[in-house]
Amino acid sequence: MRLTVIAMLVLGLSMPVADRVLAQAARPAQAPVRIELADRIVAVVNKEVITAKELEQRVERVAQQLRRQGAPLPPPEVLQRQVLERMITDLVQVQFAKETGATIDEAQLGGTLARIAQQANLSLPEFRRALERDGLGWDKFRDDVRSEMLISRLREREVDSKIQVSEAEIDAFLEEARSAPGRPRTHAQDEHRSEHTESPCDSCRGCCPTD
Repeated sequence: MRLTVIAMLVLGLSMPVADRVLAQAARPAQAPVRIELADRIVAVVNKEVITAKELEQRVERVAQQLRRQGAPLPPPEVLQRQVLERMITDLVQVQFAKETGATIDEAQLGGTLARIAQQANLSLPEFRRALERDGLGWDKFRDDVRSEMLISRLREREVDSKIQVSEAEIDAFLEEARSAPGRPRTHAQDEHRSEHTESPCDSCRGCCPTD
């Protein structure tokens, strides 16, 4: 004990500190305390968060894709900002798609994953292992693919709603086409008109005036 205290004094430790060190040394060994730092939140979108780790992983994937394509990389801060803006936009679209009833079931997701693996000339298990070697978890990749499918379905629905043409608009177009001087009538115009006019009765067929 005396030699231990003298050694501590030589090392510049005061007696109270030395006493505490000796007391702790006499206690049974305890399991080491594990401290985990919480992931930093970089954006909140309608109660859903984007973490710094998710942003870092997406930035790395985008950078890898740009390198494979031979495209120049923007400055890191610019790339990070652009990727974060895209992640926010995607999350908003996914939330809206879900709120309006769009869904992707497991069969649809599985088919898409199989096609992605096939495009890489890999089986699905091989493709999964390749992703994990690159540091991308399989569950995260599935979630990303499902989100992309929801966004694609939302965009298709928006396009369909924009190209709907009313019956009145069709009639107006055909009327304009008929009234245009020197423009011949089309088969579509004849069909559309026949759907909206009554056919001549059998008794007067051939005597009723026709166009």
